[in-house]
Amino acid sequence: MKIKSLKNIKFILLAFLVLNYLILPNIIFAQDIPENPSPIEGLFGCESNQTLRKCIGSIAMGILKILLVFAIAAAVIAFAFGGIKFIVQGGSEDQRKKAKDILLWSAVGLVVALLSFAVINALQNAVKQGL
Repeated sequence: MKIKSLKNIKFILLAFLVLNYLILPNIIFAQDIPENPSPIEGLFGCESNQTLRKCIGSIAMGILKILLVFAIAAAVIAFAFGGIKFIVQGGSEDQRKKAKDILLWSAVGLVVALLSFAVINALQNAVKQGL
């Protein structure tokens, strides 16, 4: 029972931190709303003078960047978890192998996520230039 309640506390803490990460900057950096705002203006880089095609591209790139941030965070957390598991499970060879696999694949995931960040930035620049 104690372990289950500890997992619930960890989940609640993680959910609280994620929500703070997503909501708090919006509160801190809140700005005045113009009198006649365009529905797409300012949404992921969309401007009122952009064509619909460029705006959809900007929205897609913005969503991809948000998902990429979560992927990088998950890879870093998995890497830290694997490192801690490797240190704690010093005696059991099977557990050490599992921890090494976690470290290896989280590092691969982090490299892939960082490379995809570079690709997304290149695509976003191409979309903004209208290529």
